[in-house]
Amino acid sequence: MTLRPLAAFAAASLTGALLLAGCGSSSKPAYCAQVDNFKESVKTLEDVELSPTNIGTIKTDVEKVGTSAKELKTAVGTEFEPQINAMKKSVEALGKTVESVASSPSTSAIVTAISTAGTQIEALKHSAQEVQEVTKNKC
Repeated sequence: MTLRPLAAFAAASLTGALLLAGCGSSSKPAYCAQVDNFKESVKTLEDVELSPTNIGTIKTDVEKVGTSAKELKTAVGTEFEPQINAMKKSVEALGKTVESVASSPSTSAIVTAISTAGTQIEALKHSAQEVQEVTKNKC
Protein backbone atom coordinates (compact mmCIF):
# COMPACT_ATOMS: atom_id res chain seq x y z
CA MET A 1 0.00 0.00 0.00
CA THR A 2 2.90 2.35 0.54
CA LEU A 3 3.59 4.21 -2.68
CA ARG A 4 6.02 6.85 -1.50
CA PRO A 5 8.04 8.63 -4.21
CA LEU A 6 11.53 8.48 -2.70
CA ALA A 7 12.86 11.65 -4.31
CA ALA A 8 9.90 13.76 -3.24
CA PHE A 9 10.04 12.33 0.27
CA ALA A 10 13.78 12.97 0.54
CA ALA A 11 13.40 16.53 -0.74
CA ALA A 12 10.54 17.25 1.65
CA SER A 13 12.47 15.75 4.56
CA LEU A 14 15.60 17.72 3.73
CA THR A 15 13.64 20.93 3.31
CA GLY A 16 11.86 20.36 6.61
CA ALA A 17 15.11 19.61 8.40
CA LEU A 18 16.75 22.72 6.98
CA LEU A 19 13.80 24.89 7.95
CA LEU A 20 13.81 23.53 11.49
CA ALA A 21 17.56 23.90 11.81
CA GLY A 22 17.46 27.41 10.37
CA CYS A 23 14.82 28.79 12.67
CA GLY A 24 15.74 26.80 15.76
CA SER A 25 12.07 26.12 16.40
CA SER A 26 10.79 22.92 17.93
CA SER A 27 7.11 23.72 17.34
CA LYS A 28 4.97 21.03 15.80
CA PRO A 29 3.00 21.46 12.58
CA ALA A 30 -0.67 22.27 13.02
CA TYR A 31 -1.72 18.91 11.57
CA CYS A 32 -0.25 16.97 14.50
CA ALA A 33 -3.50 17.40 16.44
CA GLN A 34 -5.40 15.80 13.55
CA VAL A 35 -2.90 12.92 13.45
CA ASP A 36 -3.60 12.30 17.15
CA ASN A 37 -7.38 12.59 16.64
CA PHE A 38 -7.27 10.13 13.75
CA LYS A 39 -5.17 7.71 15.80
CA GLU A 40 -7.68 7.85 18.66
CA SER A 41 -10.68 7.38 16.38
CA VAL A 42 -9.11 4.29 14.81
CA LYS A 43 -8.28 2.94 18.28
CA THR A 44 -11.94 3.30 19.27
CA LEU A 45 -12.92 1.30 16.21
CA GLU A 46 -10.31 -1.36 16.97
CA ASP A 47 -11.74 -1.82 20.45
CA VAL A 48 -15.35 -2.36 19.36
CA GLU A 49 -16.71 -5.90 19.41
CA LEU A 50 -17.73 -7.09 15.96
CA SER A 51 -21.14 -8.63 16.51
CA PRO A 52 -24.65 -8.35 15.09
CA THR A 53 -25.79 -6.45 18.17
CA ASN A 54 -23.09 -3.79 17.72
CA ILE A 55 -23.83 -2.68 14.16
CA GLY A 56 -25.05 0.74 15.36
CA THR A 57 -21.92 1.29 17.44
CA ILE A 58 -19.68 0.17 14.60
CA LYS A 59 -21.46 2.52 12.20
CA THR A 60 -21.03 5.45 14.60
CA ASP A 61 -17.35 4.63 15.11
CA VAL A 62 -16.75 4.34 11.35
CA GLU A 63 -18.40 7.73 10.85
CA LYS A 64 -16.07 9.23 13.49
CA VAL A 65 -13.05 7.69 11.76
CA GLY A 66 -14.29 9.09 8.44
CA THR A 67 -14.69 12.58 9.88
CA SER A 68 -11.27 12.40 11.51
CA ALA A 69 -9.70 11.15 8.26
CA LYS A 70 -11.22 14.06 6.30
CA GLU A 71 -9.93 16.55 8.85
CA LEU A 72 -6.46 15.01 8.68
CA LYS A 73 -6.46 15.04 4.86
CA THR A 74 -7.45 18.72 4.88
CA ALA A 75 -4.79 19.55 7.46
CA VAL A 76 -1.86 17.84 5.73
CA GLY A 77 -2.85 18.76 2.18
CA THR A 78 -0.62 16.90 -0.25
CA GLU A 79 2.37 16.45 2.06
CA PHE A 80 1.74 12.76 2.75
CA GLU A 81 -0.57 12.08 -0.18
CA PRO A 82 0.18 8.37 -0.79
CA GLN A 83 -0.39 7.47 2.86
CA ILE A 84 -3.45 9.70 3.18
CA ASN A 85 -4.98 8.23 0.00
CA ALA A 86 -4.44 4.67 1.28
CA MET A 87 -6.06 5.65 4.56
CA LYS A 88 -8.99 7.27 2.74
CA LYS A 89 -9.58 4.11 0.66
CA SER A 90 -9.57 1.98 3.81
CA VAL A 91 -12.10 4.24 5.52
CA GLU A 92 -14.34 4.31 2.45
CA ALA A 93 -14.33 0.52 2.05
CA LEU A 94 -15.21 -0.02 5.70
CA GLY A 95 -17.88 2.67 5.50
CA LYS A 96 -19.53 0.96 2.51
CA THR A 97 -19.55 -2.39 4.30
CA VAL A 98 -21.16 -0.96 7.41
CA GLU A 99 -23.64 1.10 5.41
CA SER A 100 -24.73 -1.95 3.41
CA VAL A 101 -25.59 -3.75 6.64
CA ALA A 102 -27.32 -0.73 8.12
CA SER A 103 -29.55 -0.46 5.05
CA SER A 104 -30.29 -4.21 4.84
CA PRO A 105 -29.78 -5.80 8.26
CA SER A 106 -30.50 -9.42 7.39
CA THR A 107 -28.71 -12.08 9.40
CA SER A 108 -26.65 -13.28 6.45
CA ALA A 109 -25.70 -9.70 5.51
CA ILE A 110 -24.60 -9.01 9.08
CA VAL A 111 -22.50 -12.17 9.29
CA THR A 112 -20.83 -11.40 5.93
CA ALA A 113 -20.25 -7.78 6.86
CA ILE A 114 -18.72 -8.65 10.21
CA SER A 115 -16.28 -10.97 8.49
CA THR A 116 -15.43 -8.34 5.87
CA ALA A 117 -15.26 -5.54 8.42
CA GLY A 118 -12.63 -7.39 10.45
CA THR A 119 -10.32 -7.50 7.43
CA GLN A 120 -11.10 -3.89 6.56
CA ILE A 121 -10.37 -2.73 10.11
CA GLU A 122 -6.98 -4.42 9.89
CA ALA A 123 -6.32 -2.58 6.60
CA LEU A 124 -7.38 0.67 8.25
CA LYS A 125 -5.05 0.02 11.19
CA HIS A 126 -2.21 -0.53 8.73
CA SER A 127 -3.03 2.70 6.90
CA ALA A 128 -3.19 4.59 10.19
CA GLN A 129 0.21 3.21 11.19
CA GLU A 130 1.67 4.39 7.88
CA VAL A 131 0.32 7.90 8.46
CA GLN A 132 1.76 7.92 11.98
CA GLU A 133 5.10 6.65 10.70
CA VAL A 134 5.52 9.39 8.09
CA THR A 135 4.43 12.13 10.49
CA LYS A 136 6.25 10.99 13.64
CA ASN A 137 9.42 12.98 13.01
CA LYS A 138 7.41 16.17 12.74
CA CYS A 139 4.87 15.46 15.45
